[in-house]
Amino acid sequence: MSLHFEQQDIVVPGQLLAEGDYRHGDGAFKEHEKVFAAVIGLVKMKGKTIYVVDDGFVGGDNLLHEMVAWFEREMPNTKAIYKRKGGMGFEAEDPELWAEMKESADGIIIGMGH
Repeated sequence: MSLHFEQQDIVVPGQLLAEGDYRHGDGAFKEHEKVFAAVIGLVKMKGKTIYVVDDGFVGGDNLLHEMVAWFEREMPNTKAIYKRKGGMGFEAEDPELWAEMKESADGIIIGMGH
């Protein structure tokens, strides 16, 4: 068994990540005991903080709460924080939230309505 990446490497689809009997998540796929990246992204997010931001679109909070629950269930060493952005809609400013995320977030997911 061998790994072909370093902690926090950025990978691209098709890149070999590991060989042997390894489990993989949704961002990877396995072929004949080899694990490959399926998406562009960081290999691991262990110990990172991800903000999941609701822009106020009706019903969007349901999906975003499910995303936070997914992180808690599937990536327990990654902290997912749900936040509702102040103001109405994506264009409304929320300087306090932006400052908080700039200080604390390793990644941000923003849910926007159609």
